[in-house]
Formats: sequence, C-alpha cells, structure tokens
Amino acid sequence: DLLFVVSPGCQDTMNVLDALGAEYDYSEYIMELKLEKSAPDSLIQIELQKNGLCIGLLNQQVIGSCRLDYGNKSACLYEMEIKEAFRNQGFGTGFLHTLFSCLIEKGIHTLRLQVTSTNEAAMALYKKTGFHICETLSYYLY
Repeated sequence: DLLFVVSPGCQDTMNVLDALGAEYDYSEYIMELKLEKSAPDSLIQIELQKNGLCIGLLNQQVIGSCRLDYGNKSACLYEMEIKEAFRNQGFGTGFLHTLFSCLIEKGIHTLRLQVTSTNEAAMALYKKTGFHICETLSYYLY
C-alpha cells in the first residue's frame, strides 16, 4: 500500500489519484486560534512545566494534560488528553479556556494544533473553543 499526502485544492493531483484508483483515507487539519482575551473562569487550574508539559488539575486531581511547543508569540498544542472519567462533562473546554488565559499572560498570541479528521471528539472540542481550520492535508491510499 502507498499513502499519498495531497492538498485537496490541486485538480491535477486529484485527476492522477483518480486514474490510479486511489481512495480517500483521511485528512489532517492544522487549526489555529488567535488568543485575544481571557476566557471565562474555570475551576480547573493549569500547571505549566518547563519541559512543555501542561497539567490540568481539579481539586488537586489531575484531569488531563497536553504539551506545548513555544515559538515567537505563538505555541503549538499537541498530545492533549482528558482522562476518561472526566470526558463529556465540560472539563476539556474548561481545561482549554484556562490554558488560553495562562498563555495570554505569557505573551502568546496564537495557538496552533494538528488533528486528524477521524478524531471527531477532538475536532468538536477545538471548534467549540474557537479554533478554525487553516490548512488541510488529505491522505489517499493506493
């Protein structure tokens, strides 16, 4: 099997993939959020560590974590996870809103991430908290 990474806007590429009989497999999205104002208050506390690890706490109990890679007034979010016992209860939204406020205080203006189209829960969370898709890469299997 071969996996082709393509920008879906190129018609010539799409014609070649069609001629090969390649089938769409999934897409990866680059999402971005401009951090402009502090988010609503949350009961979740954020602990930012020097190695980029970010831990979310509720009543001193870890509810989730992520990693951050810092750039010039921007950061990249990756490996975000809310513990299963805390999912679908608004804790992911609270975690992100608290994180946004912490990043604004650190002078970060833009937050970016990459997410696969098959991760519908993550996509819904990121859209709900204000992220928008700024780039799409589609993968085709041959």
